[in-house]
Amino acid sequence: MFFSSQGDFNNHFDIRFPYPYFPTSGLFKVKCCTITGYNVALFSFIYKGQLYGPSLFSNTYVTPVLENNKAKYVLLPTWFVNFYNANDSVLIQGTFSEP
Repeated sequence: MFFSSQGDFNNHFDIRFPYPYFPTSGLFKVKCCTITGYNVALFSFIYKGQLYGPSLFSNTYVTPVLENNKAKYVLLPTWFVNFYNANDSVLIQGTFSEP
């Protein structure tokens, strides 16, 4: 299951899980690009038209929290690297709620 922000193509996010639903429990390693198991959450961001994914050295996890029968995912500060320029990175944190 995945969800993305809507609207601004130059600034948005995408989060994917290897399930046909939004998980409401567990611990998910934040990765980019390829799901390599069931405990993975794929995060990517487009900022100012540039695509970013978590650093290959990231050791960040998200834990779902159930609130009003919907899942929320809290991303602690994590470095995301530009896919096309490894010298360009952004520090991102936030709470992402199921639509």
